[in-house]
Amino acid sequence: MTDTLLRGHPEGVTQGVLVAPHAPAAATSRPTLEPLEVATAKSRADARARAFRQLYERQVDFVWRNLRRLGVDEAEAEDRTQEVFVVAHRRFDEFEDR
Repeated sequence: MTDTLLRGHPEGVTQGVLVAPHAPAAATSRPTLEPLEVATAKSRADARARAFRQLYERQVDFVWRNLRRLGVDEAEAEDRTQEVFVVAHRRFDEFEDR
Protein backbone atom coordinates (compact mmCIF):
# COMPACT_ATOMS: atom_id res chain seq x y z
CA MET A 1 0.00 0.00 0.00
CA THR A 2 1.16 3.45 -0.66
CA ASP A 3 1.31 6.24 1.81
CA THR A 4 -1.49 8.08 -0.01
CA LEU A 5 -3.97 5.24 0.59
CA LEU A 6 -3.21 5.16 4.30
CA ARG A 7 -3.74 8.86 5.04
CA GLY A 8 -6.66 9.54 7.34
CA HIS A 9 -6.78 5.98 8.69
CA PRO A 10 -3.80 5.60 11.01
CA GLU A 11 -5.66 3.55 13.66
CA GLY A 12 -6.83 1.02 11.09
CA VAL A 13 -3.42 0.36 9.58
CA THR A 14 -0.89 -2.15 10.87
CA GLN A 15 2.19 -2.55 8.73
CA GLY A 16 0.36 -1.72 5.52
CA VAL A 17 -2.72 -3.90 6.27
CA LEU A 18 -6.09 -2.31 7.02
CA VAL A 19 -7.61 -3.58 10.27
CA ALA A 20 -11.06 -2.72 11.59
CA PRO A 21 -10.56 -0.45 14.63
CA HIS A 22 -13.27 -2.10 16.73
CA ALA A 23 -14.05 -5.54 15.36
CA PRO A 24 -17.06 -7.11 17.11
CA ALA A 25 -16.49 -10.32 19.05
CA ALA A 26 -17.84 -13.48 17.54
CA ALA A 27 -21.36 -14.26 18.72
CA THR A 28 -21.66 -17.28 20.94
CA SER A 29 -24.75 -19.13 22.02
CA ARG A 30 -24.98 -20.59 25.48
CA PRO A 31 -27.75 -22.79 26.81
CA THR A 32 -29.75 -21.35 29.66
CA LEU A 33 -31.42 -23.08 32.55
CA GLU A 34 -34.05 -20.37 32.95
CA PRO A 35 -37.59 -21.59 32.23
CA LEU A 36 -39.04 -20.60 28.90
CA GLU A 37 -42.27 -18.67 29.22
CA VAL A 38 -44.74 -19.70 26.59
CA ALA A 39 -48.06 -17.94 26.34
CA THR A 40 -50.63 -20.67 26.59
CA ALA A 41 -54.31 -20.33 25.88
CA LYS A 42 -54.95 -20.56 29.63
CA SER A 43 -52.49 -17.78 30.47
CA ARG A 44 -54.03 -15.55 27.78
CA ALA A 45 -57.52 -16.30 29.11
CA ASP A 46 -56.37 -15.54 32.67
CA ALA A 47 -54.85 -12.23 31.54
CA ARG A 48 -58.05 -11.35 29.66
CA ALA A 49 -60.17 -12.19 32.72
CA ARG A 50 -57.96 -10.02 34.97
CA ALA A 51 -58.11 -7.12 32.50
CA PHE A 52 -61.91 -7.35 32.27
CA ARG A 53 -62.22 -7.56 36.06
CA GLN A 54 -60.15 -4.38 36.40
CA LEU A 55 -62.35 -2.64 33.82
CA TYR A 56 -65.46 -3.76 35.68
CA GLU A 57 -64.19 -2.62 39.08
CA ARG A 58 -63.14 0.79 37.71
CA GLN A 59 -66.38 1.44 35.81
CA VAL A 60 -69.28 -0.30 37.58
CA ASP A 61 -70.15 2.65 39.84
CA PHE A 62 -69.92 5.08 36.93
CA VAL A 63 -72.27 2.96 34.80
CA TRP A 64 -74.78 2.54 37.64
CA ARG A 65 -74.81 6.29 38.45
CA ASN A 66 -75.29 7.23 34.81
CA LEU A 67 -78.15 4.80 34.40
CA ARG A 68 -79.80 6.41 37.42
CA ARG A 69 -79.21 9.88 35.93
CA LEU A 70 -80.83 8.71 32.70
CA GLY A 71 -83.97 7.83 34.65
CA VAL A 72 -83.59 4.09 35.25
CA ASP A 73 -85.33 3.08 38.49
CA GLU A 74 -83.08 2.01 41.33
CA ALA A 75 -84.70 -1.43 41.26
CA GLU A 76 -83.76 -1.80 37.57
CA ALA A 77 -80.34 -0.13 37.70
CA GLU A 78 -78.48 -3.25 38.83
CA ASP A 79 -80.00 -5.39 36.08
CA ARG A 80 -79.24 -2.77 33.43
CA THR A 81 -75.68 -2.39 34.77
CA GLN A 82 -75.25 -6.14 34.45
CA GLU A 83 -76.52 -6.00 30.85
CA VAL A 84 -73.97 -3.28 30.04
CA PHE A 85 -71.13 -5.47 31.31
CA VAL A 86 -72.44 -8.60 29.59
CA VAL A 87 -72.20 -6.74 26.29
CA ALA A 88 -68.81 -5.29 27.28
CA HIS A 89 -67.54 -8.79 28.08
CA ARG A 90 -68.81 -10.16 24.78
CA ARG A 91 -67.07 -7.39 22.84
CA PHE A 92 -64.02 -6.99 25.12
CA ASP A 93 -61.54 -8.12 22.45
CA GLU A 94 -62.63 -5.16 20.29
CA PHE A 95 -62.33 -2.68 23.18
CA GLU A 96 -59.57 -0.06 23.17
CA ASP A 97 -58.99 1.54 26.56
CA ARG A 98 -58.93 5.27 25.90
